[in-house]
Amino acid sequence: QVQAVQRLVYQHDDTVLVAATGYGKSAVLYTVSALTEKITIQIVPLTKLGENQRDDITRNVPNPKPVWIDADTHLKNRNVWDQVKQGQYTHVLLSPEQAFSPKFKAVLRDLAFHERIGLFAIDELHVVGEWREFRPDFTYIHTLRALLPRSVPWFGFTATLDKDNQSYILTLRGLLLGI
Repeated sequence: QVQAVQRLVYQHDDTVLVAATGYGKSAVLYTVSALTEKITIQIVPLTKLGENQRDDITRNVPNPKPVWIDADTHLKNRNVWDQVKQGQYTHVLLSPEQAFSPKFKAVLRDLAFHERIGLFAIDELHVVGEWREFRPDFTYIHTLRALLPRSVPWFGFTATLDKDNQSYILTLRGLLLGI
């Protein structure tokens, strides 16, 4: 955990953390956000997991303002994308499909928003490879790097990452650099 935080905060290096459930992978996210006082963008593959992560952030991070964005969020909060763009949230958790929505891409193109981003994270990194047929948006996550400042490190974390998925992820040019 300490090495991951050091790489992300001080070296701005992309980092992969493979550790068992309960090891504290999420603590890395919380720590990076607290140390940098910048927004963490986190891709989360499952709604329940995203809701749980949002609730964990609320309990474990000082002055938290997390938001979970899925296909139904706009029904409850029509202004969510404007609020994200304005920096009203400390943690923006979203599904891969929402990460490719025109509204989120517009947020990522906003230069003022660029200054607020501290980390881009991919929860359950192993599903990028495992679910590429089932949820193809995972395969294109690396293309979002072009919309982010170069100074923003990427953090992939999971409890399981077999050699085949690791090899596949490394072939996605730009997903995780320097790993």
